[in-house]
Amino acid sequence: MLFFFLVQGGFLLIAPGWNGSVLHAQLAPAGAKLNVPAEAMKRRCVKMVTPAYPSGANRPGSVVVRVVITAGGSVSPVSVVSGDAVFAQAAMDVVKSWGYNPYLAGGIPTAVSTEVTVDFVPGTPAGVVSHPHPKESLDESPR
Repeated sequence: MLFFFLVQGGFLLIAPGWNGSVLHAQLAPAGAKLNVPAEAMKRRCVKMVTPAYPSGANRPGSVVVRVVITAGGSVSPVSVVSGDAVFAQAAMDVVKSWGYNPYLAGGIPTAVSTEVTVDFVPGTPAGVVSHPHPKESLDESPR
């Protein structure tokens, strides 16, 4: 269970441990998104679309982008973290079409920030939709 306490300038997030001790406390600005590890969000992906391979690129590559996954599971703002510049725009464009199971904190759908890696392989057709994980709601709150 997560506890949020409003304090001046933001909120305090506290996740109590099994024995009642505080495992994690974080002061974040009001409106900040929870930062969730990439692996935790990867298994929540319910719609993935293959990227368009940029013309002029003659090699495989990958791009890591930072995304915000809304409480509804859609992807909004994206920015490039690292990767080959020739693939950057195509990576940002394609992740906006991906969909996720909403992240639940204390049973409440919550917007989160995470990183995703987009891989580019020559000859892979663009726009192929896959559904890697079934649509279900998983509560990720610490216990």
